[in-house]
Amino acid sequence: MAFNTLFSLPFVQTVVKHFQLSLLVYDPSEEVIVEWKK
Repeated sequence: MAFNTLFSLPFVQTVVKHFQLSLLVYDPSEEVIVEWKK
C-alpha cells in the first residue's frame, strides 16, 4: 500500500509529528476508513 511506504519514511514522520497532522486512510472500493492516525 502506498500509504505505508510513504509514511514510513523518516522525513515524512518528522513532518507529521512537527505539524501534529491527523491522517485518514480511506478505501473507496470498500467505502471504509482503513486507518486513522492522530
